[in-house]
Amino acid sequence: MKVTSPNYAERTYTQHLVAPPSRVFPLLCPVREADWLEGWDPPLVLSNSGVAERDCVFLTDASPGHAIWYVTRHLSRRAGW
Repeated sequence: MKVTSPNYAERTYTQHLVAPPSRVFPLLCPVREADWLEGWDPPLVLSNSGVAERDCVFLTDASPGHAIWYVTRHLSRRAGW
């Protein structure tokens, strides 16, 4: 068995969108991004609902391997945004 140390990265990005949250937020999801982002095709999405939600996991292509994304917090209209 080969055991390797993981590479961790944290990124911060600020994006200013000219639309109400109710229109934009549902599109920021590993599944729905394919509706507007050409070529978007994550190799794996683990989700109970099929869209972004708390505990959703998905992969994206990265170098040297896939990047693993884990949703730890997901806000919805019910949560007060």
